[in-house]
Amino acid sequence: CKTTLKTCPHINCDFSIPRKKEILKMLDEGADYDTVVKAMVARFGEQILPAPTKEGFNLVGYLLPFVAILSVGAVLVRQMGQWARRGKAASPEVPAARQGEAPDEAVRRKMEQELADFD
Repeated sequence: CKTTLKTCPHINCDFSIPRKKEILKMLDEGADYDTVVKAMVARFGEQILPAPTKEGFNLVGYLLPFVAILSVGAVLVRQMGQWARRGKAASPEVPAARQGEAPDEAVRRKMEQELADFD
């Protein structure tokens, strides 16, 4: 199972009970924490650890999510800037008001001109 020795839920677990006894025996014989861990890793491989070590190729697993998030964020910011610039370029121009004319009158005049051209 994928639980640690401390949290194993199985009552008569064929793996955790003997390993706990083995670890207690090693500690009683005077082994320290690092010695016990190294012995277990040497015997069962790195998958015996609850988390991968933070060295070598395993660093990729720790760093890759952050690199991916930052990269995607940078791409999104850049793309949103391009969309904003494209939206401004494609927006219809509002005609400038003639001197003394209200802006609404300039828009009305432009609409009338375009409707006349449409017919």
